[in-house]
Amino acid sequence: MTATTVPGAVLDQLRVLVTKPVYDGHVPKDTKGQPRDDEYVVLWASPGVRRSDDLAGQLLEQDTRFQVSCVGVSAAQARWLAQRCRDGLLTWWPEVTGMRLDRPEHESSSPTRRDDDLPSPLFLAADTYVVRGFRTSP
Repeated sequence: MTATTVPGAVLDQLRVLVTKPVYDGHVPKDTKGQPRDDEYVVLWASPGVRRSDDLAGQLLEQDTRFQVSCVGVSAAQARWLAQRCRDGLLTWWPEVTGMRLDRPEHESSSPTRRDDDLPSPLFLAADTYVVRGFRTSP
């Protein structure tokens, strides 16, 4: 499947990789209006940083950075989910209309941490990535 943006392609791929819910920057509350208390994945993506333009000001190269936050009811679940996402993203070639993209590069990981501000404490594991893109059509 070819997406129209890098974040759209990443969301599509994450939904293929995991059977848990995947959200785009916002996690909805449950049916009772409470914060979720189960496993899920959240994508936090930038719109991209222009690295170079042609003489007419048209985009030639762009870097898109994103964070994948994996939430579980235990630290082990959050880490497992993060590893599943990482393994799948690093072996995948994203496809976006009008762009040639490199594979995602893993930039960093943060230590798994517990969020005690929720009614049921959850654990978070987060990784950051970058995808370099090059325009192939005007």
